[in-house]
Amino acid sequence: MAGDFNLHHHMWGGFGVQDQRADSEVLIDLAMGELNLSLCNEPGKATWESHNSRLRPHVLDLVWVSTALAEGVHVEVDLAGRHRGDHAVMRWEVPIVLEEQPRPTVQRESEAARDYISAVAAGIAGLDQHFVSREAVEDACRHLDSVLTNAWSAHAIAPRRTRRSKTWWDAACSQKARLLRHCLMRDRGDPHRPMLVKHALRELRSAVRTAKRTFFDGVIERTHSSRIWDLVQWTRPRPTAAFATLRNTAGEPATTPDAIFQTFREQFYPEQAAPVDLSL
Repeated sequence: MAGDFNLHHHMWGGFGVQDQRADSEVLIDLAMGELNLSLCNEPGKATWESHNSRLRPHVLDLVWVSTALAEGVHVEVDLAGRHRGDHAVMRWEVPIVLEEQPRPTVQRESEAARDYISAVAAGIAGLDQHFVSREAVEDACRHLDSVLTNAWSAHAIAPRRTRRSKTWWDAACSQKARLLRHCLMRDRGDPHRPMLVKHALRELRSAVRTAKRTFFDGVIERTHSSRIWDLVQWTRPRPTAAFATLRNTAGEPATTPDAIFQTFREQFYPEQAAPVDLSL
């Protein structure tokens, strides 16, 4: 989202902005709160400069990018290229990686899963169980296909992939992350900025710990007691060895290099060879 917003705010204009309007706060809440966008302008870098030297420059043209892509965005402001206009020529690069969109799915043990099963069960209940002809079987198959397709389309949701695509990430984490981004966008000359950033980071870490604890407590609660150790990879039984243990003539295992050497030597080069009957 980009354009001439013609609004003043210290978030993009720096703390020298005097005529800050309420519409600026509305824009920030809409972009960062509802649309999950991040401002990519360098704070205080003017994008508008009048040819009248008595008017000071302003930051009026803004570039908002999805937060998932904002980290590598490069914005270039060219005031010299504005010619007879007042607005700078702006160029920006957004690092977009084309990825295959995830297929819609119904999450197990969710409200959507229960509604999906109920819709399928209701549709199957209306099937005629007595088939007297081939056409009746084909009609039943078409009806069943329609029931499954409609139920899936109504309840399946495509996963939304982001850089924070963690199973435990919840709405509270997203809210604290937006607050942290808002604090980071403040003018570096603001004496309150370090304290606000530190507080927002502490709040985000606390929200992450709470979300993880809640999520994994639910996983453990849903896991059967006989399979509780399946949650921990390193406590599972080790795989059976693919080879047999080397043993000497007395049946004792050869575990040291010297014992292995001696066992092989006795096997292939015995000191006392077995008697051989040369008459045979």
